[in-house]
Amino acid sequence: TFTVEDAAAVDIAAGETTTVRVRLRNDGCASWSHGKGDSLAYHWFDAEGREVVHEGARTAIPPTEPGASVDLDATIEGPPGAGPHVLVLEPVREPLAWFGAPATGGGRHDVEVAAAPLAWSLVSAAMPTIAWAGESITVRVVARNDGTAAWTSGQGDRLAYRITSDGSKQPPVEGVRTPWPSDVDPGEEVSVAATLELPSVPGRYTVRWRPVREHVRWFGPSTGDPDDTRDAFVVEVGPPQLAWSLVHADVGGRQWAGRASLVTVVVRNDGGDAWSPTKGDRLSYRWFDHDGQPIGGEGMRSELPYDVAPGETATVEVRVRAPDSIGLAMLEIGMVREHVAWFPAPDDATTRQRVL
Repeated sequence: TFTVEDAAAVDIAAGETTTVRVRLRNDGCASWSHGKGDSLAYHWFDAEGREVVHEGARTAIPPTEPGASVDLDATIEGPPGAGPHVLVLEPVREPLAWFGAPATGGGRHDVEVAAAPLAWSLVSAAMPTIAWAGESITVRVVARNDGTAAWTSGQGDRLAYRITSDGSKQPPVEGVRTPWPSDVDPGEEVSVAATLELPSVPGRYTVRWRPVREHVRWFGPSTGDPDDTRDAFVVEVGPPQLAWSLVHADVGGRQWAGRASLVTVVVRNDGGDAWSPTKGDRLSYRWFDHDGQPIGGEGMRSELPYDVAPGETATVEVRVRAPDSIGLAMLEIGMVREHVAWFPAPDDATTRQRVL
């Protein structure tokens, strides 16, 4: 059992953190200590008596014998919303149990929670549910400034996001920052074309949009989603759109300078998008010297014989023209989608082969 002998007045804004001086007395028959898992925590209740925060921040309790008192600088995090609230202080012994109501003294405190300077609401986000690994897309996001402070570029205010992988215990990955198109005053809504870069590894991911004030802090959850669950967007990330493997290339170790020859190449579609000559998908090549510097420009294109679905292979007779200069060179086979991009190189080094 315990008694709250004294607690300073709580002056706090929604979602903000403050320190409150609290004096506790150990009215039980056992000593307290953080080594035993003892901490001071709290609960928040709104004006209707609903518990809005059950597991408050912990403040370690130093060794305290039965009958003794201890002064603590308790860390208190404000509830998600502003207005009248009740703060209930209560020690807890991790992972056993909460102590319960105090024997005497004021464990309950009426607090008028101020509006947060940095508060926001996610009005809408046109999020995809399926995407390619490594894809960069534009998402239209509408947000509202629910705080008391304006968002400005001079203060480092940006829209960003955090990505977590389902089933992973790794911390969230911070995403690309998108500047607001203009200053956003309290109460205003703003629409922004935000950049979202998906992870390079396929899987199931959760994206949470969140404003950030650079070098200060991330904003808290959206005002309408204090549990941070409603605005958590699940995206199924498939294999990269354009991925491939070189299964075989009959290059040979010698080419005549300036002459063309046919090289039989077998490639496999490891991506999520089908290849097609109508999309501009071709096999090509580039030459490099022994220092890795390019020789000449891009090579001739060779047509695919048919559409190649994900997982399928194709055999192509690639017409390769050797460099005009003699000596050792490296031939790099590559896939290209015309007027879009060269495909990313496979993870292995098989696309480059030595030629004399």
